Amino acid sequence: MAEYLKNAVVKPIEDIRAVQDTVREILDKVRNEGVEAVRHYSGKFDGWAPDNFKVSEDEMRTAKRKLPPTEVADIDFCQTQIRNFAREQMERLVDFEVETLPGVHLGQKIIPIASSGSYIPGGRYPMLGSAHMTVITPKVAGVSRVVACSPP
Repeated sequence: MAEYLKNAVVKPIEDIRAVQDTVREILDKVRNEGVEAVRHYSGKFDGWAPDNFKVSEDEMRTAKRKLPPTEVADIDFCQTQIRNFAREQMERLVDFEVETLPGVHLGQKIIPIASSGSYIPGGRYPMLGSAHMTVITPKVAGVSRVVACSPP
């Protein structure tokens, strides 16, 4: 018999229809109006509606120059470690298939992709490590188009 050290707090079932309707409206507007809708909602929710959402090389260089040298060194070290580990992972990835029970076939197949996308948490709880892990790893794997998005 299970012994519980701590019981989960039972939460009431919430009516999320209003949230679903809002999300549906946002997705429809973005689907129909593209970047203009993104700019509208970015302004509405984040107070930020730039002409271009893509960070330029100049903006990246300017931001890097503002960092203390020790932070730049730490970031470089971190990225090198992630890049090296990703290379090691690449060397060990292999397709395989096993029959675990009669007629039950399990396995993995390595399939190249052309694009990857990731969300980098920002705002109140920025997570720089998410950027390192979700951008460097596909770059090492040879993904030609790697897109990352983050709130301002």
